[in-house]
Amino acid sequence: MYHGVCQDQCCNTIGSYYCKCQAGQKLEEDGRGCEDVDECTVVSGGCQQRCINTLGTFHCACDTEYSLHADERTCINVNECAEGLASCRHRCVNTVESFTCACHPGFELGADGKQCSRIELEIVNSCEKNNGGCSCHCEHAVGGPCCSCNHGHRLDSDEKTCIDLDECESGEACWAQLCINYLGGSECSCQEGFRISSVACGCDDSYLRTRLHVEL
Repeated sequence: MYHGVCQDQCCNTIGSYYCKCQAGQKLEEDGRGCEDVDECTVVSGGCQQRCINTLGTFHCACDTEYSLHADERTCINVNECAEGLASCRHRCVNTVESFTCACHPGFELGADGKQCSRIELEIVNSCEKNNGGCSCHCEHAVGGPCCSCNHGHRLDSDEKTCIDLDECESGEACWAQLCINYLGGSECSCQEGFRISSVACGCDDSYLRTRLHVEL
C-alpha cells in the first residue's frame, strides 16, 4: 500500500518530500518502493553458525548437536550426558559435537555403541613368558608385569632392566670421608689417622688425638 507516492512512510519537507521504509527494509532504486534487506549477506548477520533471513529481519540457527545461546548469536555444545539425552548403559563421555559411551573395567562396548557386556578373561601370569621382560624379579599385576631389583640395584628408564645403584653419588652411602662404589653395594672408609665411628656414620679422629697425646 502506498502513502501518496511512497510504499511505506512519506516524510514531508518544505517544497518536497522523501520516502522511508521500516526497519529491516530499504528503498528501491525508484526511491519509493521498499524491499527486504538480507542481513545475512553482511558477516552472516553476526551468527556463529547459520543465518536465516526473513522479511524485515533475520534469526540465527545452529547445527545439529548445538543449541543457541541466550545472546541469540552464539552456538554452544549440547551436553547429552548432563542433560540425560544419552542412553549409555554404564558411562557417558561428552564430546565437542556428540557423545560416546564407555564401560566399566571388565566390560566391553556392544555393537550398538551403548550396551556393555562382561569380558570373560583367561587369567594369565604375565611373568611366565620371558620373566615378563624383567632382568631380575617379576611380579604379576593387573596392568601387567611389575619388575624389581636386588639390593644395590635400581630399575633403568625402561622399568625392566636392573642397573647398579651408585650409593656414593645418590648419597645413600654413609657419610664417611671416602666412598667406593661397586656392583651391588658400596664401601666407606676414612683418611689416614681416622677411623669409622662406631656411634654415628662418619669418621672419628679420637684415635688420632689419643695417639698424638701419648706421643707427646
